[in-house]
Amino acid sequence: MIMKIFNLDNIREIIQRNIVSRFLMLSTALLFGWSATISLSYSIQIFSLPLIDDTLLAADKFIGCDYIKLMSWIKDHPKIADALGEIYNLFPALIVLLTLSDLALKNRSNIGERFFTSALIAFLLAFMICALLPAAGAASLLDSETAALATGATPLDCLYALRSGDMPQFSRAASGGLVSFPSMHVAIAVLALHATKAVRCLFLCVLPICAGFCITALTHGGHYLVDCFAGAAVAAAAIRLNITFHNFSVPHLQVGWLSFQRDLTCDVGGAA
Repeated sequence: MIMKIFNLDNIREIIQRNIVSRFLMLSTALLFGWSATISLSYSIQIFSLPLIDDTLLAADKFIGCDYIKLMSWIKDHPKIADALGEIYNLFPALIVLLTLSDLALKNRSNIGERFFTSALIAFLLAFMICALLPAAGAASLLDSETAALATGATPLDCLYALRSGDMPQFSRAASGGLVSFPSMHVAIAVLALHATKAVRCLFLCVLPICAGFCITALTHGGHYLVDCFAGAAVAAAAIRLNITFHNFSVPHLQVGWLSFQRDLTCDVGGAA
């Protein structure tokens, strides 16, 4: 009975069956990572490292992206702006969809687990990047009326108050993300597509949402185009780190459990 309890395959089976527990655990980790990213992105502003908006704007111009012209067009087409806004706000829905996929699918694809762990790594990478390379975001180029369309843009009043030391108290309820470079919407889109690539029906479901994220990162996230490329790069790095960590940790965990089982068998045999 003891050997059955401590058998690694049995423990893995229990964990895989209890998907609800895994969902709660991974959701907590992801929520912590997101909350920590926001909090740390605020606290790091005390160092007032130089904003890199001039560099990002120059890169966008080199690529041929005219953000002001794009947002002026969006402003003149309110129905399109509203539709894109709805897509931009599907962030929580996408996360729920990927999580529930583990409950619906019977092939143990672990889509939610792969997505959550990669997303947590991506959040931490994004914080380190935005700490060293802070930016106000492309929405800072717009007039107040047009900038109001970019509902997810960096709150400039908070950013400038923090950098000048005039923000005495941090209000979590009123806080907004200060991660302008890279774009987390694009990073999440890439991670979602990678996590679902083995399940065609689910991949086709999330594909239009992820494509919408890449567009609305500009229109409603207030990002430069190079922010989107950086978000994709962060996602690629997070995927690679997640795979590397998994390949390193699982064999060592299995060896450790097998060694523990052999020691336990010897102890039980000796006692008998």
